[in-house]
This record gives sequence, structure tokens and C-alpha cells, in this order.
Amino acid sequence: NEKISRKFGGKEFSDMEDFRRKISKWRGFYQELAPGNPHIIEDATRMFRFELLKSSKNVNLFDGIDAVIETLSRSFKLGIVSHNLRDIIVPKLTEKNLLQFFDSIVDGMVENIKPHPEPINICLSELGVEPHEACMIGDLPDDITAAKNANLAFAIGVSYGYSPAHELRDADIIVDKPENIISAIQRLGM
Repeated sequence: NEKISRKFGGKEFSDMEDFRRKISKWRGFYQELAPGNPHIIEDATRMFRFELLKSSKNVNLFDGIDAVIETLSRSFKLGIVSHNLRDIIVPKLTEKNLLQFFDSIVDGMVENIKPHPEPINICLSELGVEPHEACMIGDLPDDITAAKNANLAFAIGVSYGYSPAHELRDADIIVDKPENIISAIQRLGM
């Protein structure tokens, strides 16, 4: 999004909080960058997809997460709520032989992205699950906040991903490796 902002004459973000605040309403943010361009959303989205596709070539699974996903799918309906794009998520899951474990994939093309509850609510609806029956597992503070905003039963922070544990402090439980997710869910009584 830094490249998109610069390309359309916007300023660089002052910090991560500035980025999160502006991009959480991404359509409005892009329209502000080029108010005279009626195609700004399409142009910016095309550029965003290109940058994501380039960076997704280096995406790998965390050791052991595939076994965790398979185990969880035996007892729970699983969904993905991501800022990423469906046309990147689905091929990666297919490549890793994990697509069949997910019943819902909500990408970053919704009107309001996390921490807004909209993408979680869409996922819950597609899964046929009520908020009090659901748990969010995430590696960003926005994941934890979105879970709280959507009134989910629990939020589990994973400190082995993007954010360190201290940034996930609002989670109900924080785990430091994938295999600890299952015991965390059990401790939460899910």
C-alpha cells in the first residue's frame, strides 16, 4: 500500500498505526488519493494484487500448522478471514493440500476490513455459526480486536506470526507455536 499511495500522489504512512487507520476503510482511502480518477479503486486494487502475488511466492507454512488444521477440521468448521486476496489464498491452500479443510474464505475485498467485524460476520454466516460458538486465531492486533468487535467467544493470539506476544495482549490466550493451538482451544472450553 505504500507503493500505491506514492503512485497516486499520497504521502507515506507515518507508522503502522497510521497505515491501519487509513487502510481499514480502504475504498475511501484510495478514493482520497485520486478523487478525479473514477477508476482509482480498480487501478489500486490491480496494483495491490500484483504486489501481493509477487510477495506470496515466498509464503510458506509454519511447521506443524497443516496437522493442526487437519485436527481442528475434525471437530470444527474452519474459515479464513484475511486481508489477503482470495485468488492468492485459494491457490496457496490448494498447493499445500489444505483447501478442503476450510468452509469459508473471506478476503480483503469486503467493504470494511479487520478490525471491523464485517469480514468475521460474513464468515460466521457462511459457516452457519453464531459468534458465541466461534474463536478467532490470529497473529495481528487487528485480528484480536476484530474478534472482540464481532463478539466472538474467544480470541487466540499466535506470537510466531507477524506480531510479537506483547502486541497480542488483548487475546484470551497467546501461543508461541502451532501445536499449542489445540490445547489452547481445549483450555478455553471450545
